[in-house]
Amino acid sequence: MKRIVVLTMAFVLMLTAACNRNENRTAADRDNAGAGANTTAANTNIGDRIDESLRQANLGDVRAEVDNEKRVVRLGGEVKSDADKVRAEQIAKANAGDYVVANELGIRPEGEAGDIAKKVDTRTDDAIKAEWKAMEARMRLDKQNIDADVKNGVLTLKGDVDNDSMRSKVEQAASKIPHVQQVVNELQVKSAAH
Repeated sequence: MKRIVVLTMAFVLMLTAACNRNENRTAADRDNAGAGANTTAANTNIGDRIDESLRQANLGDVRAEVDNEKRVVRLGGEVKSDADKVRAEQIAKANAGDYVVANELGIRPEGEAGDIAKKVDTRTDDAIKAEWKAMEARMRLDKQNIDADVKNGVLTLKGDVDNDSMRSKVEQAASKIPHVQQVVNELQVKSAAH
């Protein structure tokens, strides 16, 4: 009888040790998958970290969209003041690593002032688009494949160009357009895009 009890206890201890080894291996596999093998999952955490930090700073209405392919974090939504906009950008940059942070937040004070601010932003964006079109014609960029989007003063350049020099030249010219607060250059060089 003692022998059966001892064997049973030995079996239970061996089974427990085997289970613990399996749990440790599974945890290590999860860590490896998140760290090296799957960088997209690690980069997805950028958005989670930014969102959590924004909530903790009482900026929970700000949305952070992460584009891992372009390595860009876009801040969208509305805040009450310029200070909140700056604070949201600082929080995003602190958590975004080497990603570009495009701060597309609209500043919307309470009441009628918020409505006026929204109209001003819309008209400013329209003026930036018109100036972009004029600059595009002056620079004879019709042979380049460039799309320009504007949101709350952030000019995003998408598409492809012939070479790195043209990519830089277009970005520099776009940054000089009146009222452009930031240029996000997502242009690719044609030979590198294929």
